Amino acid sequence: MGDVFVIEPTGDYSRVWIDVLKKSDKIVLRVNPKRVSSLRQLSGITSKTDRYDAAFLALYG
Repeated sequence: MGDVFVIEPTGDYSRVWIDVLKKSDKIVLRVNPKRVSSLRQLSGITSKTDRYDAAFLALYG
């Protein structure tokens, strides 16, 4: 299996990335933002930062 891109959809900006990646035959997983937030809270982390979100997206994928 090649690279997998896990994306938390944010509207038009994420759609552009999803389209580009799919046209390049990449695997794209879209994750519900509420699930990422729930996973972060369950782990005891209350701060929402790009670093934490990236780590949880990686765990999700």
